[in-house]
Amino acid sequence: MKISIRTQGKHKIISLNGELDLYNTAQLREDLYSLIDPEDPSIILDMAEMTYIDSSGIALITDIRNFLLKEKRNFGLINLSESSSLRRTALENLFRVYASLDELD
Repeated sequence: MKISIRTQGKHKIISLNGELDLYNTAQLREDLYSLIDPEDPSIILDMAEMTYIDSSGIALITDIRNFLLKEKRNFGLINLSESSSLRRTALENLFRVYASLDELD
């Protein structure tokens, strides 16, 4: 799993590249929480380069969402593919999903 970070306005965009599954979820959890600064008002996960996500990955993303919302911060997903397990299970309704970067501001 590769991670890259960029900002757009008030949004920190974290791009995930590769598979998110039971084998790398624990490490990714550490990595993502270390990248979330207390001053970040908005975290967006860019899913464009995600090739696979299993239930442990969905649980991680849900945990991050809950953590940020509890702190009254924005959390969203961008570039969620039509074949994503989040869409297939209707869990996309749990998340704010943006179609493109233009929708962020």
